[in-house]
Amino acid sequence: MEENQQPQHLQNLNKDQYEAVTYLDGPLIIFAGAGSGKTRVLTRRIAHLIYTKKAYPSQILAVTFTNKAAKEMKERVACLFSNNLGSFWVSTFHATCLRILRVNAEHLGFNKNFVVYDANDSLAIIKKILKELNLEKNFLTPKEVQNQIDRVKNDFLSDEEFVRFNSFSFYRKQAEQVLEIYQLYQAKLKKSNALDFGDLICKTIELFRDHLDILEHYQNQFKYIMVDEYQDTNHAQYLLIKMLAAKNKNLCVVGDDDQSIYAFRGANIGNILNFKNNYPDCKEITLNINYRSTKKILSVAANVIEENKNRKKKNITTINDEGELISYYCGDTDKNEANFVAREILRLQQQGVKPVNIAIFYRTNFQSRVIEEALLSNNINYTIYGGLKFYERKEIKDILSYCRLLINPNDDSALLRIINTPIRGIGNSTIVALQLFASSNNIPLWTAIEKIVLEKKLPNFSARVLKKLEVFYKIILNLKKLAHKIEMELQDKTVSAKQRGFLLSSLIKSIVTDTGYLQELGENKSEESVSRKENIFELMRVCEDFIANNAEDFSITISNFLDQTSLASDLDNANLEADFNNLQKNNKKSPVSLMTLHLAKGLEFDVVFLIGMEEGLLPHLKSLDTEEDLEEERRLCYVGITRTKKKLYLSQALIRRSFNSSSPYASSETSRFLMNIPQELIQYEKRQFIS
Repeated sequence: MEENQQPQHLQNLNKDQYEAVTYLDGPLIIFAGAGSGKTRVLTRRIAHLIYTKKAYPSQILAVTFTNKAAKEMKERVACLFSNNLGSFWVSTFHATCLRILRVNAEHLGFNKNFVVYDANDSLAIIKKILKELNLEKNFLTPKEVQNQIDRVKNDFLSDEEFVRFNSFSFYRKQAEQVLEIYQLYQAKLKKSNALDFGDLICKTIELFRDHLDILEHYQNQFKYIMVDEYQDTNHAQYLLIKMLAAKNKNLCVVGDDDQSIYAFRGANIGNILNFKNNYPDCKEITLNINYRSTKKILSVAANVIEENKNRKKKNITTINDEGELISYYCGDTDKNEANFVAREILRLQQQGVKPVNIAIFYRTNFQSRVIEEALLSNNINYTIYGGLKFYERKEIKDILSYCRLLINPNDDSALLRIINTPIRGIGNSTIVALQLFASSNNIPLWTAIEKIVLEKKLPNFSARVLKKLEVFYKIILNLKKLAHKIEMELQDKTVSAKQRGFLLSSLIKSIVTDTGYLQELGENKSEESVSRKENIFELMRVCEDFIANNAEDFSITISNFLDQTSLASDLDNANLEADFNNLQKNNKKSPVSLMTLHLAKGLEFDVVFLIGMEEGLLPHLKSLDTEEDLEEERRLCYVGITRTKKKLYLSQALIRRSFNSSSPYASSETSRFLMNIPQELIQYEKRQFIS
């Protein structure tokens, strides 16, 4: 069939892309090299399944890692069809599991209105447990314990497996202590009717394992399953997909083993490399054409990554120009290196390169300081990504904690956050007494407060303290009644979407006014206070947008809204990507972008400066002990290089300020990754000395 006679979703595809889109039945693995159009392939493949009537939209499960990628897939598929395609199951792993658990939580002993705890919530619980067990000054910090708990869930380990594996790194007694902390942590989550991010996947696996009828229901529903960024999946995610695909075996995974850079989050590169062993009859397709970078940039990337042994061999080509040589600069000091970067940016701007198209990548955050100083001294506007996200800001977490408590009175974590926020005279000694009373009666804190206020169950409280607790109790009780009323109206089909949006945002307004939160901010005239108020108003707009995006869904609850905010604070760069996209819309004011290499994945720039190409930085010192860690560092370097469209700069410093040596400065060696690049691809920039 001629190109112009093909349906829209099959047009403008190269040979490998076309094959990947049209191969529908049976297991399929697509190795998608950097810039090879994998999102196009995924969306066109979904469209082809619908076009050929192989499946209805609701029978297709497409799973990815970021909210942005899921949204983009939905929008692209919708654009290919004129009619309404109904409900899509295109979402992140966590959102998919959350949707399943909302329906089936009671089979696991949870109420359907469970809340999702983020990393800060879980860390607070761990700190409390360490204090209870008198382990605050023990061998592990709360953050290290949290990492161990994450590992249990990422790898879906049993208690016995956890102790056995950790006995290699700890004494067995210490491993058993961590297990005790983990078990207490899970018990506290259960008591609060809460799950953390790891639980969303693990509890779904447990649900399927223990209730085969439920598993069969979802196996029958999802005739076709697609997984994006398969190289980033952990063992729990692998098990989840394996269970869902076991019946129909129409599983398509897409990824690039050369871009697997999240082992610290539990990602297992073996999942993609061993796919053919798990599905011997699978079809294998490699997308070999890069549409992003020049030939020279791709050649540099290929020479770096081919040193890795544990990888699928590829032959990535491009139809783009040869492009410029890669510029290499070696500064005497890190300050000298930073000044070179600043000077080059000024020169590029004079040539017409817009700042928004320029990025500076580095391995670790501390490297940004000297770069920032150089940019400031040259009046170059810049922005650093990876800072505090919207949903991590104090005022947002405070207000959402109020919302969580209104729908789930068992949420002790939410109550503890807001019981004295804004300040209402309920001090630490009162809170400790409340916790002891709740613990001794095996009841949530809210129930304890209710008993004290209504039944005067704690007579040793002073009348003044009782009065303050009563005021707090009445505020929450009134807000609970309002939340219930709003939920009823959200589900009223006679109320317009716009009005329903105002209703949800009015709950936020009532919280900040009735509790005195807004008044406390208003009394402070600082710039920070003004910014916090603006964030609250933005949260109200988020409420309205949430309803607008779900205008046809009259089963919406406040829990659904909280789900969205929880997932937005997940391991997702959606905030970074959204900020970057907003900057691109206003090129005149757009700054140069600074970020770590891990944050750079998924983005692209005309010009990239990859600084600190030194042993101990890239590759990082911590990665030099094992070949596996070293190969991941090489993949990280590869990701940085392949973000570049037109011009790549690689730089290092002979001497860099250090806090890990006896001298304030330490000499450095050239990164082994630089040594892999052929000389004919490199243009050596003249060294300039600091006077």
